[in-house]
Amino acid sequence: MDKILKRKEVYKGNAIKCFKKVLTNPLNINIINKGMTKADIVNALFENVGLPKKESEEIIEIILETMKQTFAEGESIKISGFGSFNVRKKRSRRGRNPKTGEDIEISPRSVVTFRPSSILKATVE
Repeated sequence: MDKILKRKEVYKGNAIKCFKKVLTNPLNINIINKGMTKADIVNALFENVGLPKKESEEIIEIILETMKQTFAEGESIKISGFGSFNVRKKRSRRGRNPKTGEDIEISPRSVVTFRPSSILKATVE
């Protein structure tokens, strides 16, 4: 873990750029169409950027862990040319159990929403 944390400082500036490059690279369209997994992102980073697979995996883990921590703090993430992730607070509300028809109280919660940038929308269309 210490090794990853030391590398975190080295990769912090370039990790988001690499991640964005991998996700928006036209060569990865087939991967995206079948449903992309974390392993697919690691392989794409390995193939497109040339980093070893172990380091590629560590970078993806660092990015995802940083995103999780940011969401846990209630902050949003904006990636230029890709989109923005926002944490939205939902208040409690009345609901209904579809199986029994019983009225229930749905507790308040936070959800993460994604809004694609106009560049990403144009790429997808």
